[in-house]
Amino acid sequence: MRAAQRLGPSRVQIAIAWQSWEPATLKADKLIDRSYREVRQLDEGEVLSLKLGLDRPAVAAVEEVGGMTWEGWVEGASRAVGGDFGFAYAAVSAEQFWPASAGGVGVRLSGAAGAVGGERVPAQRLFPAGGRGTIRGYAFHEFVGNLYGAASVEINRRISHPFLSISLFSDIGWVGIDGEGARRAVAVWNQVGAPAGATNGAQVGVGASLGIVYDILWLDIARGLGERGIWEVLFRVRSEFWGWL
Repeated sequence: MRAAQRLGPSRVQIAIAWQSWEPATLKADKLIDRSYREVRQLDEGEVLSLKLGLDRPAVAAVEEVGGMTWEGWVEGASRAVGGDFGFAYAAVSAEQFWPASAGGVGVRLSGAAGAVGGERVPAQRLFPAGGRGTIRGYAFHEFVGNLYGAASVEINRRISHPFLSISLFSDIGWVGIDGEGARRAVAVWNQVGAPAGATNGAQVGVGASLGIVYDILWLDIARGLGERGIWEVLFRVRSEFWGWL
């Protein structure tokens, strides 16, 4: 059951959900190439949760609109009420964008933070980091934990508007693990795939991006500056258009 209410450019959402979780399994038995990324093992069970969200989404337009967007969620579940999990979850993210003027530069600042804890934390409520959408220049979801913080800065300049633009960026992120419930959830997460865990301090990645056709499409080249950093090439679509994909 879900309800939503608009408050000007913002939106409030509240939901009561009963879910039954089952881990994904590979159904195809004849694969030509087995070098695919394995699906992480998630917790199996049922959960009754209450979720409350408040957000200010970006304006979906061909050319990016400047201003601030943000999103915040809290969620709670108790085994005393029903289900197999008991946890409290909170996450927030925000972004401020100043578009490039003719002959000038644009600036984008973004940040995110989250925490989850409780007697039984589901693996699917942990915060993964590394790669696309988090800390570029590190292997995809190389880090995971129940505490998370990240920030990014990007400087953009138009080359041939609206066809091409170039950006320089830097990402920084940290993931921690605290509490027995979180350690159990990380152990479940690591049953399949390469082991993931907390970062050893903050991890930094830097790189450059090429924006194509009103910056709807982006090609990123990133390098992590930490001990586990890698070179990474990413193709992405501007977030306002994810719902169209």
